Parts: sequence; structure tokens; C-alpha cells
Amino acid sequence: MTAGLRATIALLTLGAAALLVAAYFRVASDSGTVVTSAGPRWDSAQVDGERTLVIGFVGGREAKKPEPCKPTYSALVSESPKEVVVTLRTHTLQKRAAVGCDDIGVRRSLDVTLASPLGGRTLRDGRTGETHAVGAGGG
Repeated sequence: MTAGLRATIALLTLGAAALLVAAYFRVASDSGTVVTSAGPRWDSAQVDGERTLVIGFVGGREAKKPEPCKPTYSALVSESPKEVVVTLRTHTLQKRAAVGCDDIGVRRSLDVTLASPLGGRTLRDGRTGETHAVGAGGG
């Protein structure tokens, strides 16, 4: 086996190991800026009062402000006479140095205030296009 072939095999082995590690960790780079990206799909909604929806989803660990491994979430809401579309957004702090983050999902919820009561309108996830039934909430 030539030295060039050994070097190529070593690089391929290292590349495969790097892909394996990347499959288990999300990596954030360290620039100190908050990056907004597409949020998770959501899977439940409850009405809480006249105009508040409580949207349920699986996300990162809870944080008061964005951190490299603890994103915060917000919602974009589009309302029409026939439907309400809720799209979640993720906000993560990126840093200059690489940071390894686990990919453990945590049950989360986000309160969304509507301009008018949901009533009989269809509720849709803006990311997936799925329609969702709405449960009765706390008020």
C-alpha cells in the first residue's frame, strides 16, 4: 500500500467519524449573534381564553434568552376569515468557538395571541401545512 493510498484511507476514516459525531450533536459557531431560523413543527393547540392559543411542540431546553444550546421560540401568525396559520421560529445564539449541543427534545409550549377569537376557523401549522384540532384549555 502506498503512502498516498494510506493517507486517503485515513482521511476517509476521519471524515466518516466526523459525520458520525455530527449526527449526534448540533454545532453552533460562536459569533455572539442571535440567529433566527425555521422552528419546529407543532403538534397540539389549546384555546386559553378568548384570543390565546397554547401551541405545543418538542424543542430545546428552556431558556430566558437565546443560548448556543438553549433556543427560544416565537410565532408568526397569519389570520384570515377562514383560517389561522401559526409558524414557529427558533432563535439561537451563535458563538465564535464551536459548541457541541445535545439533540434531546423537551416538551414545550408557546402562547400565541390572536387578533380575534379562533371561532370556527381552521388552524394550520405554517411549516408543514398540517391542520390541527384544537383542545379546550384553561379558560
